[in-house]
Amino acid sequence: MIVSLRALAAVLGLFIWMGCPQGALPENQEQKSQENSQVKAQEKPPEKTQENSQDKPKDAEPAAEPAKSDAAAKKNPVKATAEGLAAAKKFFGYDCAMCHGADGDGKGEVVESMKLTMKDWHDGSTLAGLSDGEIFEIIKTGKGKMSGEGDRVPAEMVWKLVNYVRTLAKQAAASR
Repeated sequence: MIVSLRALAAVLGLFIWMGCPQGALPENQEQKSQENSQVKAQEKPPEKTQENSQDKPKDAEPAAEPAKSDAAAKKNPVKATAEGLAAAKKFFGYDCAMCHGADGDGKGEVVESMKLTMKDWHDGSTLAGLSDGEIFEIIKTGKGKMSGEGDRVPAEMVWKLVNYVRTLAKQAAASR
C-alpha cells in the first residue's frame, strides 16, 4: 500500500508541476479538449492586420522539427564531474525516476499504470546510437508521452543529466 501511495503522490505531483502528459487526461477532459479543438477549427480565421501580415507566403509550411543531424551535432559543453553527476542524480530522482526507475532500469513506479514502455539504460546498446546532443534534445523537448523539460531546467542541468544517463550503462557493466 505504501508503494501505491508513493506512486500516486508522484503522479499527482508530476501532473501539478508539469501538466498532464499527452494521452494522460481523464476521459471527460479528453472529450472536452476534442470539443474545444473542433469549435476552434470552425471559427473564422482572424482578419489580416498589419501585425499579422508580415509578408508570409500564403503557401508557407509550418516550421519542421529540427533535423536530427542538428541535434546529433551538438557537443556536450559540460564535463562530467563528481559534483555534476551528484546534482544530476538528485534531479533524476525527483523528476525522472518515477518513469525511468531509480537506477535507470525502466521500472519506475508509474510505468504500469501509465502503460509506458521504457528502455533499460543499463544495456549499453540502448543509448549507443544516440549522440549527447540527441539525448539533450529528448530531455528538453520530450518524446512520446514524456513531456520535455523545456525552459524549466537550465541547459547546464540538462547536459549534466546527459552525463548521468551515460554513466548508468557504465555502472552496470562495471558491476558485472
